[in-house]
Amino acid sequence: MMPCIGEDYFSTKLLSVFPENLKGRTLIGIGSYKPDMREFPDEIIGDLDKIFVDIMHGITETGDLVIPLKKNIISEEQIIPISDLILGNVACFGDTQFFKSVGMAAFDLYGARLVYENYS
Repeated sequence: MMPCIGEDYFSTKLLSVFPENLKGRTLIGIGSYKPDMREFPDEIIGDLDKIFVDIMHGITETGDLVIPLKKNIISEEQIIPISDLILGNVACFGDTQFFKSVGMAAFDLYGARLVYENYS
């Protein structure tokens, strides 16, 4: 399976501007790491087919998921670990999807190790 391809949008800002039609697109958010912080409004979150997360614990850490879950705008069934996509257990072509990273120090450490081993 190939990764999702197309015109995708990335946001790390408090206020973001998106085109009107996001159907079939991939959005990526990495900036809101607290339950009361958000990068994406309900209108965008409510249009998502699938939501991929780096770690499932993220559903309790980021306002991009905590708030829409409390408001029943999204359901936990829509939230999928990114590992399922990487392993080919889930397809994403044609879906409107969101990758939400809340970050994990272990990922940073592993990335630093790879860089160190390959470029030193």
